[in-house]
Amino acid sequence: MFHSTESVKSADIQHEPTMLLQRPSSARRQNVAHILTSMFGEYFVRDTIPQDVVKYLTTSRSGDDPYHDYYVEELSKIQDEREKRLAAASSVENHLLQAKGAATLADEKRLANLTEECQTYNQIGLPSFESKFKSLLNSELLKKHHLIAPEDYSTAEAAKVEPPTAPKIPGYAQATRAYLGQTKSAESSNRNRPESAPSSRATAMEEQSLFNHKKLTTTSPLWKEGMEILDRENHKFYLSSMHKRVDHLKNPRHIPPVEGRFHQQSNIEFASRPTGNSLYSLTNQTEIFVAEPNPIVFGNYNPGKAYKMRVQIKNVTSASRHIRMIPPSTSYFASSLGQFPSENSFIAPGLACQVEITFTPDSLADYDDEIIVKSQNGLVLAIPLQGRRPPPVLSLTATLDCGHCLVNGEKVTTFKCSNSGGPGRFCIMPESSWPVKQFDNFKKPTKLDMAPFQLEPNYFELNHGESITITVKFVPEDVDIYTRNIIAICDNCHVKTFTLKGVCQTAGVEFVSVSEGLLDPLALEMYDISAQQHISFDTIHPGMLCERKLIVHNTTRVDLPYRWEFFKSILCKPGANNGHQDRFERYRVPNNQKAFSVEPSVGIFPPFAKAEFVLTYTPQHVGKFDQVLHLILEEYEENQSVADYDEVVHDIIPGLEIELRANCMAFQVELTPSVIIISDQLLIGSSWHKTVQIINNGFHPIEYEWKNQSNDNYSINISPYKDNIPSGQVRELTVEVCGYFPGKIEALIHCHIEHVETPVYLHIQAQVQGPQLNIDIPDLNYGLVRLGESVEKEIPIYNTTDAISKWEIFECQGESQNNNVATNDLLEFTFSPSNGELQPKSSTIIKALFKPTFCRRLRTVFELHAINGNRKHLHVRGEIQSPVVALTECNLQLDEVYIGLPRKSQVTLKNQTLLPTNYKWKTDDIGKKCTLTFDASEGDIGSRQAININLTLICHEMGKQEFTVPCNITGMNDPVILKIKVNVKGLTVGYSTPLMDVANIKRQTQQQLEINESKSLDLNFGTDVAIGTNAKRYLVIRNKSAIQTEYNIRVTYFIAANANLDRGVYANKSSSKVESKTGSILKRTANLADPQSKSIERAHAAYSAAILGEGRGTAFEILPSSGILDAFETKIITITAFTDMWGDYEDNLICSIKGLNDIVIPVQLGVIGCPLKFQIGNVEKKGHPIVRFGAHISASPPVSRTLRINNSSPLDIRLDWKTFNLIKGDQQVVDLLIHYGQPLPLNIPDSDNVKSVSYRQESLIPMSETSSVVSVDENRDARESIVNEEDNMNCKSFISVTVDAHGGKLADDPYRVNPAQLIVPSRGHTSVNVTFKPLRSCQEDTDCYSYALGYMSLDQPDASIEGKVRRLQGYEIPPLRFDMTGSVLAAWLEVHSTDDDGNYFTAASSDLLLSNGQVLKETWKDEHFSFTNLTDTPLNFQIILSWPFEIRASQTKITSTAASANRNISKKGETSAIVRTKDQYTLLPQTNMQTNIGFCLSLDMLHRFQELEKDKDNNIVSIVTDGENKKLCFNGDLQIKFSNGTVQNVSLSASVALPTFKLAENSLDFGICFVGQIRSKLITITNPTMSGTYWISNVEAQDEASKGIFTVEPSQGYIEANITHITTNAVTIKVNFTARHNIKYTSKICINGLLGETSQILFVTGEGSYDGKYESIIH
Repeated sequence: MFHSTESVKSADIQHEPTMLLQRPSSARRQNVAHILTSMFGEYFVRDTIPQDVVKYLTTSRSGDDPYHDYYVEELSKIQDEREKRLAAASSVENHLLQAKGAATLADEKRLANLTEECQTYNQIGLPSFESKFKSLLNSELLKKHHLIAPEDYSTAEAAKVEPPTAPKIPGYAQATRAYLGQTKSAESSNRNRPESAPSSRATAMEEQSLFNHKKLTTTSPLWKEGMEILDRENHKFYLSSMHKRVDHLKNPRHIPPVEGRFHQQSNIEFASRPTGNSLYSLTNQTEIFVAEPNPIVFGNYNPGKAYKMRVQIKNVTSASRHIRMIPPSTSYFASSLGQFPSENSFIAPGLACQVEITFTPDSLADYDDEIIVKSQNGLVLAIPLQGRRPPPVLSLTATLDCGHCLVNGEKVTTFKCSNSGGPGRFCIMPESSWPVKQFDNFKKPTKLDMAPFQLEPNYFELNHGESITITVKFVPEDVDIYTRNIIAICDNCHVKTFTLKGVCQTAGVEFVSVSEGLLDPLALEMYDISAQQHISFDTIHPGMLCERKLIVHNTTRVDLPYRWEFFKSILCKPGANNGHQDRFERYRVPNNQKAFSVEPSVGIFPPFAKAEFVLTYTPQHVGKFDQVLHLILEEYEENQSVADYDEVVHDIIPGLEIELRANCMAFQVELTPSVIIISDQLLIGSSWHKTVQIINNGFHPIEYEWKNQSNDNYSINISPYKDNIPSGQVRELTVEVCGYFPGKIEALIHCHIEHVETPVYLHIQAQVQGPQLNIDIPDLNYGLVRLGESVEKEIPIYNTTDAISKWEIFECQGESQNNNVATNDLLEFTFSPSNGELQPKSSTIIKALFKPTFCRRLRTVFELHAINGNRKHLHVRGEIQSPVVALTECNLQLDEVYIGLPRKSQVTLKNQTLLPTNYKWKTDDIGKKCTLTFDASEGDIGSRQAININLTLICHEMGKQEFTVPCNITGMNDPVILKIKVNVKGLTVGYSTPLMDVANIKRQTQQQLEINESKSLDLNFGTDVAIGTNAKRYLVIRNKSAIQTEYNIRVTYFIAANANLDRGVYANKSSSKVESKTGSILKRTANLADPQSKSIERAHAAYSAAILGEGRGTAFEILPSSGILDAFETKIITITAFTDMWGDYEDNLICSIKGLNDIVIPVQLGVIGCPLKFQIGNVEKKGHPIVRFGAHISASPPVSRTLRINNSSPLDIRLDWKTFNLIKGDQQVVDLLIHYGQPLPLNIPDSDNVKSVSYRQESLIPMSETSSVVSVDENRDARESIVNEEDNMNCKSFISVTVDAHGGKLADDPYRVNPAQLIVPSRGHTSVNVTFKPLRSCQEDTDCYSYALGYMSLDQPDASIEGKVRRLQGYEIPPLRFDMTGSVLAAWLEVHSTDDDGNYFTAASSDLLLSNGQVLKETWKDEHFSFTNLTDTPLNFQIILSWPFEIRASQTKITSTAASANRNISKKGETSAIVRTKDQYTLLPQTNMQTNIGFCLSLDMLHRFQELEKDKDNNIVSIVTDGENKKLCFNGDLQIKFSNGTVQNVSLSASVALPTFKLAENSLDFGICFVGQIRSKLITITNPTMSGTYWISNVEAQDEASKGIFTVEPSQGYIEANITHITTNAVTIKVNFTARHNIKYTSKICINGLLGETSQILFVTGEGSYDGKYESIIH
């Protein structure tokens, strides 16, 4: 590939960065170079470069410095461009000067002519005539240099100039009549000349000959053109008559046969006598025998059938002749023996011999043969035998021209093929495929693909007169003229060649012209990065129209669909788009502005034609518009109509890119002034006028319209309100303002001008004033007014204007309603006068009389209203009052009043007015039930004064009482009444038993105490009080009255014994528990010096034992039990329950209050728990002790533990032990226990107790089914007993059913408790034995979890007392429990690998490969394993491995794992630590052995892994794929089988990396190569896996011609695995191609592996050619 010099320079040269100049240090310098540099960058040069310097640099450049050469070259280009522009400017300047000079001369000449015609022309004052300067200017030259032409500023058309007229021909020079007659005759003779007609006829004949593909060799004689047709026919008739007179008939017998014909008919007429030459030819062609028919032609035959025809051989001579026939030479024709008229083979004159010809064709081809008939004189008659079917005649031309199409387009052309001959079947195939070996492949109607043509159908059948449409699809990919030769093969074995022809073109259009010319961008002007042309429009205003006509030429021979689209311009500096155009083209943004439009915007370009478009510029707003108009060409199918063109997807072909520029300037409308402010106030009804001006400074006339305003308050009119203003004109407008209502006028009058964005407004402000009245006083104060009196005040008013004002005064309606005065009754205020008329600048006085009707605070407003003027308001205030005294609380409710006790209270009298008065209480009417006294029963009360008066009440009777006390007030008609209500109470005591502690009881409110007292009294200590704990409940006694009394509290049965111990020690126990942890330890420890000293815990235990000295199981202590209950005092009585035995206890608490009846409160107490305790230390948080037996090997001796049980209760307790095993995964929920007789009998010989027979039926109901029926609590067993309702105490035999929560399985192994039944004495202890027996057969380490339950029974008769205590026993109460844990260890060895991979074997398939390419059958991968016995007993075991793992080393190495193991090793050495017998091993304690285990990798494994993988039941082999790596994974087990039957499994796994390889390409195409020349290409084989591979190539030819054409070097090799980045996991091979002939070769190369890799196929193609242009110099 070759590059141009400019591309090399541009690629090698880097542009020097711009050197920006700094600002000058002095501000006075006028150098602005730094500003120009910052703006124009590298386009600005500080120093000028003269032309001589450029010339010297051009001469001196040597080419060594590429940057210098590039710099000088650019300078030369700039200098040349400068010279061109200067020359152009000079030419324009010269043209302007010449035009100006010529115009001046013409104007002076015209002025001189006018002056000559009129002497006083200069004094008349007429306007000057139009100068000739515009007509002398060259508009094209001015527009070319972007100058203003006369058409730009003048719309006047140029004056029409009449063409010059020729002078008249004089009379003597005009043609005469004789001359005209001779001229016409000569013209007619020339028209009648015979040369013209033959030429036209020859032309027509030539065209007809071209159409018929024949040449016209002769022309008609000239005399035929000069003779009439009728004369010519007469002359022909006369000639024929003359020939008939001299042409006599001859005897047909003497006429020899012609061309082997039998004879001529006797009535044949000869048109003319034969010449001598013709007679001579007939004599030479004379024959003795003639055949009929001759030739013998068979037609309409089919292959495989036989056809027969008879032929007669007639003797045409006068003598008998002997003949001999030679049969046909081909196998398709056969002749029979001749049938002669006589017995011999002689044929008499005039007689004939008949021969039968048989034709047996094998195809529809033409057949030719002959029969030779020989006579005696040596003459030979050859009778041709022909097999001829009427050949089909197709209407197809030799060249099927598809016409023109675009690149990557598609054109479908149809050709009608008609058969005017015989029937036939046709097959069309490429010329290169003929001849074909197997014709059957082409007998299927399919498409014929010969890029870029596609023909269908390629197989068809046509009968005579039938036709078919052949469709040819032309899809070219490059610009070229495509021809492809095809062959049409008929079933009659005729072959005809046709040519497919098509021309591919690239879609293209070219810009032709645009009206008004193009715009040439100026230097340093920004323009679009890819625009090819630039069009500028005139500057107009919004809404105006500017058009340009654009002509575009279609340079192709096909129809081009097009559409115009507008995009936003991407501006750049000149030269800045080099190499960046494509990058910016991708970011084109469609422009949605409607400033530009083009018509038509969518259509189709005719082939090779010009189209005219109209560009329209109609801006709607002000601004600069710069858009790029893209002409987009789109491909479409030939058979597609324009209507559905927009419904399909097209390929876009870039066309023209035209930049459109235009400027829109706003209308220059000026309003002077735009604001009118009227400083003087306008009078109502008067008008005010003002003149304003509106100026049009734009290019076009405008039309304005003012929106005048008129309403009830004012009217503003502008006249004239609507008019047109030409450009540069001024209109004066008159503004009229008139006010109808006083107030402020502020209006904005809008002037509507079409297409003007900035609205034009006239702002007007004015003030309209009416009559103005003022009130001379600020407010009107009536002061304090007594109800029933009247007050009059004066109100002065003043008129401040020059107009007469009518007025009225009244009280505001809203204020009268606020003063509770009816709106229709205003009798309180009387105005005199209430209305009137006030003269200008005068005043008057209004009198206002006020007479109140009720007491209130007066707050109102008077309104003075001037008609059509202002409103003034006067605030009026005053106070209307009468004396009022009241109690702050009229009803006095005294709640806490007790009989005989004084009750004091207080009342308040308040004077609500400003008038003073006096009061007096009256207590005579109260009665004898109570006594009421006041501290001050009478007195005075001042204005706004409140007096507090104390009273004392003493009631003498109980119950509710109500009475009233009046108080007389001076000045008030009615007295003030005080109503007193009391409820006299006696002694009341309340009881409550709250369920809270003392602190919360003390924090209770009065309401909470009353709520608790309303509840029923019940001292319930609960049913879950634990044994040994002290439960407390509280009784609250509250005195609800002020009467003091005495109380006494006691229980009836469970009375606490008298304790002689110090009560303070027990009382302070709770406080000592919360004592600070930092206190002295002596405070919490007994005094060691004092033998009687005890710790707090022991003191508490001794105190509890003393309280429970009665031996009843519980006792209630009451503190305090008696005392004094003061008035309103609340006593908290603490009842403490001491317990040492379970049971449900009941008792009564008696409360005695002096003066009241005794209260009996029931007491309930439920004690739970077990008084039996184990004397062990390992008790869990749940409370169950745990007996741990540790870990033991299976079958080891039993282990025993002894437990001590202490009984702290006052009763003897019998225990019945049962053990349960916890089973993992046990789904059982409950146990069903059925007992016959006593469930837990006492096992005493000769006892009267009936033996018990128990059955435990284990329910296997799942949890989900029984959870809704039986609820099991984890902390407490839920039990349900079904017992016979009869008295079981007196019954000797009964059946009981118990449902118990299932916790474990009842068993005696491996734990057992002895004795199973025992009695623990009261306040005593006993011991029990627990034995653990390890399991014998244990396959693995087993944890044995069990627990023992001791069911408690009481055999004493006083265990339960009716109505006092009831104690459950046996299965009815939770048993005594302790847990047992132990472990049975199975035989186990520690197995680990000494290698880093652990139990994982890693291998690759390439391990089977040798360096010479051979493959091993199998190989091994070994790893070291260690077996360690960490137990304390010798272990006897056997090692079993599964395929493909195996023990590789028979010798083992033994080492000790601990120093203690040395005692088990004899002096003979380490080998005595293990004993091996065949496959059995014995390993001593704390020793280990090492051995090798191998993984077998075989070739058969790689071949069979796919079968193993398909096996669904196979869990050993699996395929793991990680990206391109594929591994064959094996999972196996190492089994250690011990002598006791247990098996230890150790998992083993292995992975084998499977190899594969891939080709960089799937096909190679050598293209067209020179015959005999070796051409090579390289291809890479890559191994992406972690296993090496060995590959072998095999070349398979697709046909006989391709054998040995392609070779591979090297043909085989090894590729390393892809393990690291430095490994060579790829190899490059070379494929050679050597063409032998000019045909196309195709082969495939198979790359196979030795380890089962997937074969890779590489398809290679190539074509040979004898053309020397395909010979390659470099192979």
